[in-house]
Parts: sequence; C-alpha cells; structure tokens
Amino acid sequence: MNITITLPKHAIAEVDALAKEKKNISRKRTLRKLVLQSLETERKRRIARLYQRGRKTLRQCAEMLGTDVEGMMKILYDLDIPLSNGSADDFLKNLKMIREQQPWAFKAPLDKDGGKA
Repeated sequence: MNITITLPKHAIAEVDALAKEKKNISRKRTLRKLVLQSLETERKRRIARLYQRGRKTLRQCAEMLGTDVEGMMKILYDLDIPLSNGSADDFLKNLKMIREQQPWAFKAPLDKDGGKA
C-alpha cells in the first residue's frame, strides 16, 4: 500500500542526510524504516502505559510485546516508568538490571541473589 504525504523541506533534507549516511539507501526506504521504528516505539509506550495504569501486569505486557519480564522491565526503564506494586523479586531484578546498565551509580556490587555482597 502506498501513502502520499507532504513534509517540510527541512524534514526532507534530514531524511536525505540519513539516507546518504547509510549509503545506497533510498529516501523511500529511509522513510519506511523511520515510520516503522516510530510505530514500534509508540506501541511500546502504549503498552507500558497499560502497565503504569494498572490495567495489565508486567508479564501480560511482556507477552504483548513478545519479550520476557526482564525485557519488559528494560522497556519500562528506558521509558522512565517505575515498577509499581511489583514483588520484591521484581524489584531486585530491576535493580540488578539498572546496576548492570549504570554501574557507576552504585558503590557496592550485587551478589548472585540480587543483594549487596
């Protein structure tokens, strides 16, 4: 299916610059990729909001996005959405994930069970 849209000149110039960076990728393919990425990001945000509002559980949201609970926790982290009403186990898993991503933010490492060593 084809869709025709009108974009401002500065947006077209940005798309052309991205296409040029990727070498041999057309404006059309670049726009298609950008639209699909944006749709996926919005899908993640929409599902994360269901969790945030208490309408879906962490596991249900993970299943909706085709990921596991840890992957869903990372998505929530990336979207700056805190775990709400999670179990202590969920909290420790989330803490461990954050520690792995931002080790400079913590002084003492976690042991294998998730607690401080």
